[in-house]
Formats: sequence, structure tokens, C-alpha cells
Amino acid sequence: MEFFWFTYTIVLMAITTAAFAVNVTMWALASRRDSLAAAVGFLLYTLDTSSILFDEYQRTKPGVADYFETGLTQPVFQVVVGCLLVVAVWVWCAERSGVRARPAVVVVVAAAYLAASAVLAPVGNTSGPVRMMLYWGLRDVAIIVAAWWMLMGALQSGTPRRWYVVAMVLALLVLAEDARNILVSQPDLSTEWSRNLLWHLTERNLSENALVVLCAVASVVQVRWAVQVFARHPSKDEERLTSELVRPDLETRLLAFADEHGMSAREREVLELVLRGQDNQNIASALTISTGTVKAHLSRIYRKAGVGSRDELVTSFWQG
Repeated sequence: MEFFWFTYTIVLMAITTAAFAVNVTMWALASRRDSLAAAVGFLLYTLDTSSILFDEYQRTKPGVADYFETGLTQPVFQVVVGCLLVVAVWVWCAERSGVRARPAVVVVVAAAYLAASAVLAPVGNTSGPVRMMLYWGLRDVAIIVAAWWMLMGALQSGTPRRWYVVAMVLALLVLAEDARNILVSQPDLSTEWSRNLLWHLTERNLSENALVVLCAVASVVQVRWAVQVFARHPSKDEERLTSELVRPDLETRLLAFADEHGMSAREREVLELVLRGQDNQNIASALTISTGTVKAHLSRIYRKAGVGSRDELVTSFWQG
């Protein structure tokens, strides 16, 4: 039992560390703010998980019967790391949604969340099941809000949403699991095996672990895909890779979509402006060509993409 949970925790930390490294690399190569936020989030979750391993290794973790009455074992560390983790998740959501996370706003949000966490933190005489649930529930609700934000963004933009649907379900399960373990469950402590199992589960949330693994896998897949796309478009596209875009993955999708449908560089430029909502006149002005030439390019783009209108083209692009 001890070896299983030790290995489980080490594997989880290895996954989050790998996701951290991949996102740091993407940020270093492309200056993508969403990758930086993701890297910080994965690093903080690794640190958060390490505190659990430390408590169990040092045997400073209270027994099952007393855990929810005793409170946090490392309150300052856990409150600060938990706050920064939630802020990193929200910054990632903002950047992925095309909303610039301004430093002043981030500081205000972090300070407000830190204050709320500090007030609710179950420490010493203030601890108890209700206080513990309020503290962890605040973090759970913050993650649910983030998952809902991303799911609504995917639904509105027409992007593939399967990752976000699963993430939303897992986020809700995180809250349900905490509520059950802290407020509802009456643990069976009659056997050493059950006491050992429940002792390891008190500081863990398996639904949260699954959610983090999902995010790590999705992040690695996204970065791998982006790197593969840009490997086919070296130096000449470097500047475009780091440019300010409506969505952080627009340029990656644009190159992949153009490659898949055999579009020329000029057709790709026209497609990008269409995706940005420009009409034919504005496209013509931006590219210094006539509106007739724009229409000719659009006709070829429609034919290559197998669509018949702008709306169908945009839908095909984001759902591809």
C-alpha cells in the first residue's frame, strides 16, 4: 500500500514536470503567454503534490479520524501555492481566450484570492470539516469557473470541445469528491488496510489528479502539433509565430489547414484575414490587391477546402 501511493505520487509529479518542461520550451521558442501560464501552473501543482509526499514521508500527517479536525499541515505553503495555482489557471484561460491578462489585474485577483484563502484556511482551533470544505471548495469552484469559461469559449468559436467537456465533468467531480470525503463519508476504520487507504486519500483528490493529467496530456499534444507544423515553415514564419494573434493557436492551425488543402502563401494570407472577420474591401486594402483578385483567391480557397461560403470555411477551419 505504501509503495503504491508513493509510486502513484511520483508518476503524477513526473507527468506534471514533463508538461512544465514542454510548455517552458514552447514559451522560450514562441513567447506564447498561454504556454508560460501553463508552465507555471504545472510547476505549482508539482510543488503542491510534493507537500503531500513530504507529510507522508515524515509522518507529520494526522490520522484519518483527526485529519479534518486538525487542519492544514503546512498552512502558509499550501495557501500561497494554492493561490498562485488558481491564478495561473485563470491567466491561462484568459490568454487562450484572446484576453490579455494585464499584470495589475492579475495582482488584484491574486491578492483577493489569497485573502479569501487565508481567512478560510483551517488552522489549529479554527479547523473542522465545515472550515476544511469551505477552504477546498473555494479552490474547486475556481477551477470549475475556469473549465466553464473554456467550454463556453469552445462552443462559441466552434473549436473541438471534447477536451473541455471532459475537463468540465472532472472539475465538477473534484468538488463532489471533496464534499463526500469531508462532509458525508463515514470511514470504516475497523481494519488496518482501510485505515491505511483512507489515510493516503485524505490529502488527495483523485478526480483532481485525473483533471491535471488530462490537461498535461492535452498540453503536450498541442505543443507537439504546433512544433511539427512550424518545423515545416522555418525562418520565414518565425516572426509570424511570435506575433499577437486573436487566438494563441490560430497561426498553428492556419499553417496546418493551408498545408492540408494545398493552399498557396497568398491564399493563406487571405484566409487569415477572413478568419479575422475582414470583408473583401479590407482584405484588398491590407494586401494591396483588387477586390476582384480577392474574390478569385476566395473562390480557389472554397474549392480546395470543399466549402461554399465564408461561414462554412470558418466552421471547417475551427472544427478541423
